[in-house]
Amino acid sequence: MGEKPSLTKKLPATTTVGKLKFLCESFFKLTSMKLKLYLPEEGSPFPMLLDNDTSSLMDLGIGNDSIILVDEESS
Repeated sequence: MGEKPSLTKKLPATTTVGKLKFLCESFFKLTSMKLKLYLPEEGSPFPMLLDNDTSSLMDLGIGNDSIILVDEESS
C-alpha cells in the first residue's frame, strides 16, 4: 500500500475493530483492500494482530495514546 502519513484520531472505547477498519479505509482513502490492524506491544518484537472484528478497543486494552498500525493483507 505504500507509506502514508500518520493520523491522530480520538475514538470511543466502544469502537470495534471492524468499525476501525472501515474508518481507516475512509481516512486513508483505501478501496478494495483487506486491511490488517496491529497493536505494538511493549517488550515484544512483533505487534499483536487485531483480527476479531467484534472486539472493542476497550476489550483489547487500547486507550489514549495507543498506536495502531494499518497494513493491507497480501494475496
